[in-house]
Amino acid sequence: LNDTLLIRHKNKSVSKMQIKHFNNHFPEALKPFKIQDISSLQSTPDSVWNVPAHSGQIIFKTKRRGLYLIKADTLKHKGLLKVNFSNTYPLLTKSHELAEATKYLLSDEEYLKMIRSDNKKLSIDNFWLQATKNKELAREILKIWYNRAIYANYYFTSYKEGWKTDRGMIYMMFGPPDDIKNFDDAEKWIYINTKENKKAEFIFMIPENAISGNDFELLRDAKYITIWNRAVRSWRSGIVYRY
Repeated sequence: LNDTLLIRHKNKSVSKMQIKHFNNHFPEALKPFKIQDISSLQSTPDSVWNVPAHSGQIIFKTKRRGLYLIKADTLKHKGLLKVNFSNTYPLLTKSHELAEATKYLLSDEEYLKMIRSDNKKLSIDNFWLQATKNKELAREILKIWYNRAIYANYYFTSYKEGWKTDRGMIYMMFGPPDDIKNFDDAEKWIYINTKENKKAEFIFMIPENAISGNDFELLRDAKYITIWNRAVRSWRSGIVYRY
């Protein structure tokens, strides 16, 4: 918190910049077979203000947690993003952060019980211990799961934490893809099962209302129900899922 930013615009005649602040209320990604809601960032920002620019540059401090969207042209959707989720981001260091990042593996009831627990660390440990039935194995598998969440934070952060994004969700559940094909406005992740001669593909598109080049949305489809449920069962049985 309290980072001081110097922002320069290439157009030195810019006289002011607009700053929109959003509290971090953006939900985690929907499961890949569920219909995607309209982007949460279309909601009203929690606060908006203008900062006078001098020779096309401004200085301001990020005093609050959440997302800052900084624009010189208010008619454009895209702008400069500054995220301020925690002092230790992109790491997960607090028990509530670890509990939240477990949600993809939990039922709604289980998640509410964990997130409302007075001892979240114990709830997390008990979940993984119940899955593996072995303390050593529990430590190994939870390390893999949360390291994937941290990796997602490093590489997939957009207007919300990387683990909450569509690419972050798929990476955490299925691991790194066997192949990635890049297009101008999309990525295709390919997972290959050589034993069964099958493959699974996930296509991520940059939406029209994207606010950055790192804002991708999964093309959801009911066909993913089977592979998703298999992955959840595998993790909950103490086995890292591999397609």
